[in-house]
Amino acid sequence: MLAKAAALFFLSLALTGCIADRYAWNIQHTYVTAWTHLSDADREHVVHVVSRATRQPIQGIVRWKPDSKQVSVFTGFSDASPGVHPWTEFQFEKRSDGWHMVGQDIISPGMATILLTNPPNDTHRPKKT
Repeated sequence: MLAKAAALFFLSLALTGCIADRYAWNIQHTYVTAWTHLSDADREHVVHVVSRATRQPIQGIVRWKPDSKQVSVFTGFSDASPGVHPWTEFQFEKRSDGWHMVGQDIISPGMATILLTNPPNDTHRPKKT
């Protein structure tokens, strides 16, 4: 019984270490588009949740609908075949009590790249007063 408890403890410690390593890597390397405007605290929270949800590295964070309370986070292995290791889109929504993951789907690396490199059409249009 003690051996099982010790094995479970070391397994959970190893998994926690993996999550911490993923978070550290993601927080240093995650690209956030210029038009997304996430605060450091919001970015850290979203990266933390995604780092716990997948082993895939975060490729980028984008707000692809102008004035939306939602952002998308794209994860995937850049050197892997999408057929074997598909990329994932995590959708987050900002609510009064913080960011919530509201969806998850498969996305192609090409579509993620398009969304991360092309601002929404309304981004540069002046706001109505």
